[in-house]
Amino acid sequence: EPLSVIEKQLDSCTVSVYPPLNPDHETLTLPENMLTQFGIMAKVNKDGVVVSGADMIYNYEQVLRQIQYTNRKPAYYLNRVFKLTCSELNGRFMSNEYIQTLTVIHPRLPANHNINANKATNVGDPTAISISHHEASQSQSFPAPAHAHVERHHVELRPAHTISDVYLASNLDSTQAVIAGSSHAVTIIIVVCVGFLLFMIVLGVIRIRAAHYRTTQEEIADTEMAWDDSALTITVNPM
Repeated sequence: EPLSVIEKQLDSCTVSVYPPLNPDHETLTLPENMLTQFGIMAKVNKDGVVVSGADMIYNYEQVLRQIQYTNRKPAYYLNRVFKLTCSELNGRFMSNEYIQTLTVIHPRLPANHNINANKATNVGDPTAISISHHEASQSQSFPAPAHAHVERHHVELRPAHTISDVYLASNLDSTQAVIAGSSHAVTIIIVVCVGFLLFMIVLGVIRIRAAHYRTTQEEIADTEMAWDDSALTITVNPM
């Protein structure tokens, strides 16, 4: 009985990062508990991360979803490009490249955001307490700095399928295209042959009529040139 798509196994998945990571302020972290649970190995370097080990596609998806990219100095780069590729059957089949671009956003904070740093508050002063509560409510409405953002990547999930299914579908499409092209070629050849046959028939009819007309003209000419001796009389002189 064939295995379902979700039960088929992958050999490895590679997440490449461009430009390469700067170890001083950039890191990629993986869920260690999942790696231990699934028996998958991971190797992280400045070019990205390589996750290897024969396991089900579903388990690989769970691990890849938990990879976290951290940048303590986001102003250094505005864009980050992540490329994901996976393989199965000891690298015999490779998946398509999934590319995701990360853009760092730097929100501007209002000038009065740090107003509480310039005020001396008294714990027993109810006015100071109300001011601090007002500032806290304002700070919650302001956007957080870029280095404090934690964004989760939500990928549009498509129905799971193996690489062989993709190849089979592409082969079917190419086969259908070849069949359609060949059918058009056969139709064109048939039309040309029928047209040539009609041309030959018309040409033959014209030649037959021309030959018949020529024969008729020759017969008429021979009839006109024949000697009319029906009224010929010969008289013999007895002398």
